Amino acid sequence: MESEPQTAEPDGNATIMIVDDVAMNLKVLGAMLKKNGYHVIEETSPNHALLTLKSCRPSVILTDLWMPELNGAQFAAKIREQPEWRGIPIVAVTADNDVVANFDASLFADILLKPLSLKQLNAAIRNLSQTECPATALVQ
Repeated sequence: MESEPQTAEPDGNATIMIVDDVAMNLKVLGAMLKKNGYHVIEETSPNHALLTLKSCRPSVILTDLWMPELNGAQFAAKIREQPEWRGIPIVAVTADNDVVANFDASLFADILLKPLSLKQLNAAIRNLSQTECPATALVQ
């Protein structure tokens, strides 16, 4: 019998999943989040992150957009296909200034442009933990 996925609390002890194929990006974002007391799950592979979601439900997912296996929009779309994951806010973290032209921005609760400050990151996570993810209404 499968156990229920662990649900993170929407406070300083929340669990944030970061998905990025660049190890340095994971390290920097992870350090920023850990500094503020968040639990962090770091994934270099979107496919592996999908497997991890079966056992742990993060409060927020931060994802890069340009990755080799699945891009961030494809990754977000796969999450939105699963009813049990639809409520998890997904935030695109990217240096792509033309993100709206290159990806379906409606899949994301927020889009943060690099370079990212600790203040911007904290504000985005705090806002998302207080509201329902808007992308949940897109998948019927």
